[in-house]
Amino acid sequence: MRVIIHAGLPKTGSTAIQSTLALNREKLAQAGFVYPDLNPPPLETSFLPTPGKHVKLAAFWSDRITLSHRVAREIHDGDVETWSSAVKLEVADILSTARACGDTVIFSSEALGRPELSHGLGNFLSTINRFTDNIHLLGYVRHPVDLYTSSLQQRIRLLGRSLERLRPSRWRSPQEVRVNTLRNRFGADRLTVRIYAREALIGHDIVADFGEFVQRICGRSLPVLEPSHNDNASVSAPACAILTMLRRILVPGLDDLEQNKTAQLLRLYSSQHPAPRLQLPLAWKAAIEARNGASWNRILESAPDAVAFRIHAAKVPMSMMSSNHGSCLTWTRIT
Repeated sequence: MRVIIHAGLPKTGSTAIQSTLALNREKLAQAGFVYPDLNPPPLETSFLPTPGKHVKLAAFWSDRITLSHRVAREIHDGDVETWSSAVKLEVADILSTARACGDTVIFSSEALGRPELSHGLGNFLSTINRFTDNIHLLGYVRHPVDLYTSSLQQRIRLLGRSLERLRPSRWRSPQEVRVNTLRNRFGADRLTVRIYAREALIGHDIVADFGEFVQRICGRSLPVLEPSHNDNASVSAPACAILTMLRRILVPGLDDLEQNKTAQLLRLYSSQHPAPRLQLPLAWKAAIEARNGASWNRILESAPDAVAFRIHAAKVPMSMMSSNHGSCLTWTRIT
């Protein structure tokens, strides 16, 4: 028996992996791979429920954070302690059955690695260790400029959210903190870090790359998986422009559900009418690389074949992003 844990770091294709594994759950089980159903039912108001996310793993760290609405709905009576105990027993039962059958269990969660959840990660690891110490952890990381661009597109899509924390001169990637949290909790020998970039992925595809990792660990391949076509792609540059206009005009009277519907329709438009993604001003890229280059390069020290992705950038004075600089004027226009 072995356990493979996919730690879904921000904007690295986690939804594509999770939804594909969920769609092929029966086929995986027949091949000796268990991808458990640990996702509460979607909210009735959810416009686009995402299958495959192991949201119930929040039971292991629910004493440290406020449970999301989707998890809270599963509790029904609001008794977090009772709900958490039931989920922990469910996870233990999954692991016990897998050990008896010699199966490989795959978990995936986007919450893994958040430093405020470190105590809960210890609880999760202790539960797994009751059944096996054959544990392998995989996390993908993304070049800071690409991560920033994707994060900005996502933030623009959420019309009611402030963009201030994404000001290029202030933004810091959370990736090194999360990687270090995973390394400290699970051990450096159990953690594999891979780069989320088209040219670095096996077959230029995140699901294929994940499958190659599983094959390397298990010595056998995943079955042929039916694609889910649920990759949570960011909206295109023109759609971002439309959303920005809506942000400036409609936000005061636009409720969350309408915002989500609008963003989803624009995503659909983007997928049917391919268009360029957002292009950042050169000064923004320089500032982002200067602020995040050192931490990014430290992450790559543990990533195989990562030399080509290192950042070689001189420090950029923050005065480049001052109020009288052109790139800051661009920032002002989108906010």
